[in-house]
Amino acid sequence: MRRAATSLPLSSCPRHLAQPRAMVSVTGSTAPRPSATGAELTAALAQVISAEPLASTVVMSLFAVSAETSAPLGAADWRITDANGQLVAEGEGRDPFDIALPPADYGIAATAPGHTGEMPLTVRADIVQRVAVPLIEDRPAASLDVPGTAPAGGMLDVGWTGPDADGDRTTLARPEAAAGVLSAVTLTRRGNPATPSVPDETGMFELRYEQYAPQRILVTRQISLAATEASITAPVAVPLDERFEIDWTGPVGPKDEIVLAEVGSPDDARITATKTRWGSPAKLKAPDVAGTYELRYRVGASGRILTRTQFTIGGIE
Repeated sequence: MRRAATSLPLSSCPRHLAQPRAMVSVTGSTAPRPSATGAELTAALAQVISAEPLASTVVMSLFAVSAETSAPLGAADWRITDANGQLVAEGEGRDPFDIALPPADYGIAATAPGHTGEMPLTVRADIVQRVAVPLIEDRPAASLDVPGTAPAGGMLDVGWTGPDADGDRTTLARPEAAAGVLSAVTLTRRGNPATPSVPDETGMFELRYEQYAPQRILVTRQISLAATEASITAPVAVPLDERFEIDWTGPVGPKDEIVLAEVGSPDDARITATKTRWGSPAKLKAPDVAGTYELRYRVGASGRILTRTQFTIGGIE
């Protein structure tokens, strides 16, 4: 006959069937500690779930571009601040500026030669990691004061205002010519007005104020170079080896000359000459050999002869 099962009170159970107790070390000895209750386990789990996750970072690559043309500007100086305006990072001469940022809102400020700019940036895990930062050109004021026309190969006074920094210059070029492709150059450090050497060419030209650093054109003015004429009034006859005077008119370019030469000689040949900048009448000395000679107005910018006239030296009693 089978006997019915009975339950024993916990206190009467054998020792090896008792509830387990956690053991903790206290100064080298062990003491029993009751197991955590269900409520304690629930509270601990809630603390783990509510703890903030570790912030990840996103590697951003920032590069500077022109706000006007979107052209890359190269190396720039960078400053990154957080939403409270506190500095997060900065870099000098970086292109691009690569930096790891935690997801958040930031302010980006950058400067490149002749350009500055700022923009907000929100960093997220899914954001495009290469970011163009547009910078606005910091263009200083400049002006040019020139006539609408000037004689080809002649003199020209150019009034100007501008930064007048080292290397700045006023230039003359064809309108379609790129910066640096020039017909005449005068550094601003030489004073105001500038006096460029006007080419012995006709047509439309462009005067420019060119900044050296960064290299760019600050202002332009159109000017038309017109064909020029010249005249020489020679004496009827001149004694040998004597000084004499010549009345003349012409464009008076910086290197223009009144030249005494043999008839039929090349345009660059001369016996003697004087610069037109010394004024009219020009003063020359006759050679000591009698004969027919030629007086010429020679344009210094090109070597072109604007006019020529013959006269006699010697044969005077």
